[in-house]
Amino acid sequence: VVGVWNVEDGSRRSTVTGAPAPRVAVSPDRDVVAVASERGFPIVLRDLSSGAELASFDVPNGWLDDITWSPDGSVMALAYEAGEGSVVVVLDRSMNVLAETRLAGQFVSRISIHHDNTRVAIARGGRTRFDPVTDSAIVWDWRRDEVVMTLDEVASIVEFDPTSDLLAGVRMNGASPVVWNARTGERIVELTGHAGLVGD
Repeated sequence: VVGVWNVEDGSRRSTVTGAPAPRVAVSPDRDVVAVASERGFPIVLRDLSSGAELASFDVPNGWLDDITWSPDGSVMALAYEAGEGSVVVVLDRSMNVLAETRLAGQFVSRISIHHDNTRVAIARGGRTRFDPVTDSAIVWDWRRDEVVMTLDEVASIVEFDPTSDLLAGVRMNGASPVVWNARTGERIVELTGHAGLVGD
């Protein structure tokens, strides 16, 4: 069950019934919600007002790692484990596959979509051991199917600014967050003084 409340007066706006949903991603326009099952698939797109199923996407042997919408809600991206590696998929609002990239021998911890809807930041790492080459964040232009940037250090979490070319990244183990220019790759600033684990 997924409940939606109005934060202004606390009233319940709608209820989307169905199987338990350990992960949900509401579209930026707040019209639809992507609801994941226990292992992640199938992912069902539902109307937030009526709860009606609009579309779905399934990977029978996949395990969902992350799901996110673009800032304008026109596309979404999924990262899931498949075999000995991971796959990142870009979908439209009908859950049609627009593009995918496979990362052999790697896992994906976080993805984020740039506001121009062409680039996806991917925080990735090796499945079996630390590797300074693969344990880094990349920016993938899904329309050209090309990695257009590899960041200069490890990042477990990445997040695009919704209105600019800034990209923030951080390791979960307590390192200081870093902000880059996602067009040029320039390291803008390190936000020092942080201590402890970073979750989001």
